[in-house]
Amino acid sequence: MNSKRIIYMILSITVILASTYLSDDYGVDKLNLPKDFVVAKVNSVPVFSEILDIESNLTITLLRIKQNDSMFYEVLTKTQEGYDFLIKYKDIILDKIIDSLILEKIAENKGINIDKDEIELFVVNYLDNVLATTNLTKEDFEKYILTQGYENIESYEKHLIFQRRTALVNLRLMDAIIGNINVSEKEIDDAISKMDSDEVDEITSVNLSHILLENQNDAAKVLQRINEVGFDQAAIEFSTDDLTKYNGGELGWIEKGIFPQFELVFQKNPEIL
Repeated sequence: MNSKRIIYMILSITVILASTYLSDDYGVDKLNLPKDFVVAKVNSVPVFSEILDIESNLTITLLRIKQNDSMFYEVLTKTQEGYDFLIKYKDIILDKIIDSLILEKIAENKGINIDKDEIELFVVNYLDNVLATTNLTKEDFEKYILTQGYENIESYEKHLIFQRRTALVNLRLMDAIIGNINVSEKEIDDAISKMDSDEVDEITSVNLSHILLENQNDAAKVLQRINEVGFDQAAIEFSTDDLTKYNGGELGWIEKGIFPQFELVFQKNPEIL
């Protein structure tokens, strides 16, 4: 793909972004909006507060912060600065939702349509697999979902549907855009070499997932299982972190220097223990 083609694509996306409308009139309490409140519009399609609340999931986010840093939790929940910080966090999540909807529109313009039945079947199979793997009843799993910040199983299913749709749009749009591009071994080696050079900016935040183990000796077995069934399924089977095991071990975005136990991931060439 030549440079002119790439520039044209970027300009096309910018035009769609310009038609995006973000609502500033949140009302009195931006953290507790009605479910049907319109927080944004993308090409006249409304984005409701319900999906923003589901995807930001402040309940579980604050719980994780409280577990790791109780003082930071107090600042977030009991000061105006903390309130403003949480609003900023929701705004960032809203930006990501809007990005997903914009990409979906771009995909539609390229003739890529995501089948609703396909997504719903994925969600059904995913939940059935979780129940089968954990030997939980649906009622027990619904109780667990409450501990993860979801209002009920239906809100969790909406989260899965949104995430699955976003993933499919990204994958199929990427195939449509670069599917016919051939990259030589030399180009790959040159790109890797550039990434390893000192010219690359220092990483300051990472989107982290983990599998928490009680015994380090289990690490080799878990790595083998990851290669067999994938990280998400291995997390369900092995992780002792009940807060994240059913969500692919996802911890979200971690800033460098906040949690010392995760500093390893910010190293350029981390040592595998």
